[in-house]
Amino acid sequence: MPQVNSEAQQPPRDGGAEPSGAGGTVSQLLPQSAGYAITSDLASVVDSPSRMAITNDLAVVSGQPSQMASSLSSGSISNVSQLRISEIFYSLQGESRHIGLPTVFVRLTGCPLRCTYCDTTYAFTGGQNMSVAEILTQVSEHMPRYVTVTGGEPLAQKNCITLLSALCDSGYEVSLETSGALDISEVDERVMRVVDIKTPASGEIEKNRWENLPFLTRHDEIKFVLCDENDYQWAKQTLLQYHLAEKCAVIFSPAHGTLGATQLAEWILRDHLPVRMLVQLHKLLWNNAPGH
Repeated sequence: MPQVNSEAQQPPRDGGAEPSGAGGTVSQLLPQSAGYAITSDLASVVDSPSRMAITNDLAVVSGQPSQMASSLSSGSISNVSQLRISEIFYSLQGESRHIGLPTVFVRLTGCPLRCTYCDTTYAFTGGQNMSVAEILTQVSEHMPRYVTVTGGEPLAQKNCITLLSALCDSGYEVSLETSGALDISEVDERVMRVVDIKTPASGEIEKNRWENLPFLTRHDEIKFVLCDENDYQWAKQTLLQYHLAEKCAVIFSPAHGTLGATQLAEWILRDHLPVRMLVQLHKLLWNNAPGH
């Protein structure tokens, strides 16, 4: 059985902070060596393929300039708060406890991570600028009950927080899919936060923001995407060390095309883990085609 093979792959002890490659903690900045840093107001991707910079009111992707005036009134925030949107579509939820339910997905452009198994690389760049009001209008056309805000990494755009609250105010049941690398503490408490914990094989284990764990509630979910048995053993250790199943629901999901679902199921049953195993329904139905 493969062993977890380096200290860098170990989660910190309870109450600790994961050190970054730049000598700080993940809560302060993401490693400069990775080519970007996340601050309280902006996410700047300076040397990655996405070339994404988040300004006060607009995510600027691939060098497209913001057209927002700094003097705009907050009273009309739903009209002026801009986000860069990759796509908005209506499909069946493929993951989480809402799997199988008809849902509108709002996919934001840009991501400061580069996971090895990423299945939405097309969302790193491109998209269109939309106001929160325009997004709400397009969402309403599908008459949904459930709305999921995803990416990319949606929290890399400052106005994602505004969008999430606006969707809740409109009466939808809202979920957020996030990488777990950015602060979730400002997310509206009505939102179900589905937070990834990145495993060794993801290539982004150093980006896990362990400081997010105390903010999780029974309303939220933690998700591990697993590529091999080493990932499984690491995830099991993390699950038990942090008593994650006592905080919220925990999902173990096999990386599509990398780890067999049957094999993962057998490991979970063998070890009697208090987790839910899910495969990605949308990939079984539509082979991960965009818009599904």
